[in-house]
Amino acid sequence: MKAKSFQINALTSQLQHDCDAVVLYGTDEGEINYVLSQLKQVVNSFSKDITIQTISKESFKKTPFIATDEANTPSLIASRRILVVLDDTPFTAPALLHFLDNKQTDALLIIQAGNLSKSNALRLEAEQNPRVLAISCYQPTLLDIQKSITSFLALHHKKIAPSVLSELCQKIPFNQQIMEQELNKLLIYLGDKNEVTSEDIQNCLVDGSETSLENLCICLADGRVEAVQQEIDLFITSHEPETTLFWSVRDYFERLLAIVSNTSEPVAVVVKKNLRPAQFRLEKPLIQQARLWTPATVLNVLSKLAQLEKRTRTTSLPTETILYQAFLSLALYAQKSISLR
Repeated sequence: MKAKSFQINALTSQLQHDCDAVVLYGTDEGEINYVLSQLKQVVNSFSKDITIQTISKESFKKTPFIATDEANTPSLIASRRILVVLDDTPFTAPALLHFLDNKQTDALLIIQAGNLSKSNALRLEAEQNPRVLAISCYQPTLLDIQKSITSFLALHHKKIAPSVLSELCQKIPFNQQIMEQELNKLLIYLGDKNEVTSEDIQNCLVDGSETSLENLCICLADGRVEAVQQEIDLFITSHEPETTLFWSVRDYFERLLAIVSNTSEPVAVVVKKNLRPAQFRLEKPLIQQARLWTPATVLNVLSKLAQLEKRTRTTSLPTETILYQAFLSLALYAQKSISLR
C-alpha cells in the first residue's frame, strides 16, 4: 500500500490488522523521524511487551535474510518485536519477500530504505504488496500540509476558512512532527470553539521559539561559534525535541542554497523571493551570507547535517552532548569556509 508521511495518523487500522512490514523511502530526515515515532506509538498501543531490534549493516552481513523461523534466526525473533533496518543496510526486494513468506509471529519489519527511484524493485514491491505499507518521506508540499491540517481539525470537529488556513500554513513549519505539536497546542487553546480564527492563530502560535531557532541558524551561517553554543544552551532549556532544531537548520541552509545557486538575479531580489512575509528579519543576514557562501560549501553543510542527524538515532550519548558536538562542529566548518572567501 502506498502512502505519504502526512497520512500516517489515518493508517492505524492498517497497521493493526493487515501490515507485516513498512518501507520508508525519501530524503526528508524530519519526515522519516516523524513516521518512525508514530509507528512506534501505534505498535506500543497493541501491547506493552515491545522490543526494538535494529538491523545494521554489520548484523545484516551475518543474517542477510531476516525470516521469522526460530530455528534459523532466533536472535531476531520475538513476539511483538519491531525490526528496524537502517538505511545503510543493503536490504532488497527478495529479502522482504523472504521475511513475508516465513513470518510466523506478529513482528513488524520497518525498513529505512533511503532515496529510492520509482523503478526500484524494493519500492515497487512495497507499493504493490497488500501486506506492506510504503510511506513516501519527501518534503511535503503546501497542498500536503493543507490536507493534513484540514483532516486533523475535522477529526476534532473543528472548521477553518481557506484564508485562515493559508495564514496557519505560514506559521507552522513544513514538518509533520512540529506541525502536530503546534496543532495540539491550538486545540487546547480553542477549547469548545468550533472554528479556528486568525485571532486564535496569532494568540496561540506566536511565541519565542521560532525567533530563537532563527537566531541559532543566523549565528551558525555566520560561523560565530560562541554564539552558537549560547543558542544551543537556550534550546536545551526549552525542552523541545532535537528534531525541531535539525529541521530548522536544514530548512535555513536549503533556503541559502536556493539563494546562492541563483545567479541570474540580484541577491536582494532572490532573498525576498525565498522568504515568507513572517520571515522578514532573515532578509538582511541572508543577503550578507549569500555573498560568503557557495553552492558547494552549503551542500557540504547539508551533507554533514544529515550524517549528524542520523548519528543521533544510533548513539547512546546524552542529547545535550550530541547537540553540542553536532552544531559546534558545523559552526567551526562555517567559520573556516567563510574565512577562505
